[in-house]
Amino acid sequence: PDQRQVGSHAGAAWRRLMRGDHPVTNQAGHQPVTAGSAAIQKDATFYFQEYDGDKFPQEIERCDKIFMNDVLHHIPKNKQEVFLRNIYNSMSSNARFILKDIDAASPLVVFNKIHDLIFSGEIGNELSFKKAKYLLEQNGFEITLEAKKRIWWYPHYILVCKKR
Repeated sequence: PDQRQVGSHAGAAWRRLMRGDHPVTNQAGHQPVTAGSAAIQKDATFYFQEYDGDKFPQEIERCDKIFMNDVLHHIPKNKQEVFLRNIYNSMSSNARFILKDIDAASPLVVFNKIHDLIFSGEIGNELSFKKAKYLLEQNGFEITLEAKKRIWWYPHYILVCKKR
């Protein structure tokens, strides 16, 4: 079984790292990652593929886990539900989808908006934990685990889902 991460600056950094482009620094200017400092399993398989988000790669159906880490709020609001539906429709039965994103219901969301404005030139389209959970369930996902965690001043939620 394979694992994939949908979107994110971290995914782009890993792709550059696996290609041998060293060192890798993310857009926020955080600590550079080099092959020597990255924990990479020798027998792990990594896939990096660029796509537009409308039509997911066919290979996604082979994955048993799909991660989406701080990406949903970068998708235009009017496309977020369709994006989640497309992920669901592309997955195999019983595959897991792990969504971690910023909780729009928290007053601390303002810090993420400032961060995104500085580093990506956009304000962001954060969903509340409640709205994200609703959209996932409406599109067929079964929520198997939910959590909220503040990481520094960023209010995150995590939803682990299974395709029914």
